Amino acid sequence: VRKALERRAGEEADRRLDEEIVDLLIRENVVAVSNRLVEKVARSNMPELPPEDQVPAGERAEFAREVASLLEKHKAGARRAIQKLVLLTEIASREKLEPEGREIEAMRRALRPREDRALSEEKKREEKERMTGEIRRLLRERKVLHWIREHSTVA
Repeated sequence: VRKALERRAGEEADRRLDEEIVDLLIRENVVAVSNRLVEKVARSNMPELPPEDQVPAGERAEFAREVASLLEKHKAGARRAIQKLVLLTEIASREKLEPEGREIEAMRRALRPREDRALSEEKKREEKERMTGEIRRLLRERKVLHWIREHSTVA
């Protein structure tokens, strides 16, 4: 139990350090992000809401205000996520830190959920591609942040 707690504490400390690194990268590197893209990403991260026409007529104004408020709350996180993706992808490209196919495949196999037999072959292929892209992004992020920690001259 003690080792598990120590390991978890170490992982949490690493995660906080990674977030500090990302914050510094964003602060020191200008990444222009269009408001339209920020809104699109923010909307994709919001919980699924009923279409406005399914909201009772007397509640639509309040519903619209709540949606606008929720969207504003998600925009800062969306902007940061976009900037993080752009910066880490650029560093990965410059430093040749892209994950290799075998790394992606190993993680995909380890994370593979039970196959849903009800899905069509096309849906299975789409899900595999989506998962592979997410794994590639995650591994790239890990490699870049590890590389930054290893090559940092600031203690």
